[in-house]
Amino acid sequence: MKRADFITSGLTMGVEQKTIERLIGKYVKLLPEMKKLIGNSFLNDELKGKYAELIKERIESLKE
Repeated sequence: MKRADFITSGLTMGVEQKTIERLIGKYVKLLPEMKKLIGNSFLNDELKGKYAELIKERIESLKE
């Protein structure tokens, strides 16, 4: 999902634009914490890398 898709979905559900933007901002700010949690997980190094990359890609798509 891109930023516009996330916004459209929220608006369709009756969420205010301001609230949607705030939520997107929170997700973006959480990326370093998510990476830390993944790094401390019991996943093997290969899966940690793949998972961290997936989360990064998804967060980055919210910026577009």
